[in-house]
Amino acid sequence: MKGPIVSIDVSKGKSDYQAFKNLNVKYTGSRSIKHTKEGFDEIVNLVKEMEKKLETEVCVVYEATGVYHRVLKKVLEDNNIKQFIINPLLSAKTRKNDSLRSPKTDKLDPKSIAKTYYSHSLHNSHKPETIYHELRELSRYYEDILVHIRKDKVAFIAQLDIVFPGYDALYDDLYGPSL
Repeated sequence: MKGPIVSIDVSKGKSDYQAFKNLNVKYTGSRSIKHTKEGFDEIVNLVKEMEKKLETEVCVVYEATGVYHRVLKKVLEDNNIKQFIINPLLSAKTRKNDSLRSPKTDKLDPKSIAKTYYSHSLHNSHKPETIYHELRELSRYYEDILVHIRKDKVAFIAQLDIVFPGYDALYDDLYGPSL
């Protein structure tokens, strides 16, 4: 991968970030922000400033960190900023390949995330289309209904067995077409 990036190590309540023009050329040093409107505005303003100065698109790269990165993802989507989400295992592997002892500190993590971005082919994160969200919801609803139907079927058979004992011996296929 090429081009300028803002690399972010997302944690609970705060994040450390560093901007790069390319792999070995820093744009800013390592900095920290709190997960507040002002903190996220700092990231957005940095990206816009870099795009203006460097005259090219800047993307934001960060690790998937459970629920902690979701606010950042939403802020970037709202501001139409291109983003890449990296698997933490991939960046850990990159960090461990750099040296025998891989120091893990919040100040060094943005650099290892940037190295992961520049050394691997990644797919950018995109907002899924509404239709896929609706299909997923309908599929979950369908599965839920099937569970209820199965439970009702078992309860019905239990009641039918009480009222008409031996009914299952009269029919080969209880759920097949009726005669």
